[in-house]
Amino acid sequence: MRDLALKRRLARLALWWEGAWLAAWPVLAVLGLFLVFAWSGLPALLPGWTHLLVLLGFAAGLVLALRVGWRGLRRPGAAQADRRLEAESGLRHRPLAALEDRAAGGDPGLWAAHQERMRARIGRLRVGWPRPGLAARDQRALRAGLGVAVL
Repeated sequence: MRDLALKRRLARLALWWEGAWLAAWPVLAVLGLFLVFAWSGLPALLPGWTHLLVLLGFAAGLVLALRVGWRGLRRPGAAQADRRLEAESGLRHRPLAALEDRAAGGDPGLWAAHQERMRARIGRLRVGWPRPGLAARDQRALRAGLGVAVL
């Protein structure tokens, strides 16, 4: 059971990392656009008031990105961690939930056999690497273009 507690903590950490990366991406995008703008030489060509407006626009974009990202960041729960462990390990029928269930009645020997079978199924739980799913949110791969522009 100690191994199960460790795997659950790791699963929660992986889920948190996925959420944190998705929340941080808008902030990184605004910072990347700012770097491209700053390194392009355009600020030197702009009049003072236009330069100030552009800087204020970037600051407002950064505040908005921080706000949206922070609002979307949630602490993963125990049930989410269990679902991740089961999905990554290829387990079906939610054996982790079955371990914590209580029998509603019936044959206690049958319930004990069921729980023992579920314990055997979770012997090789895998957490898996974090996958934030950024590609699904950025289907045009604008992040790659921004990375090339910054480089």
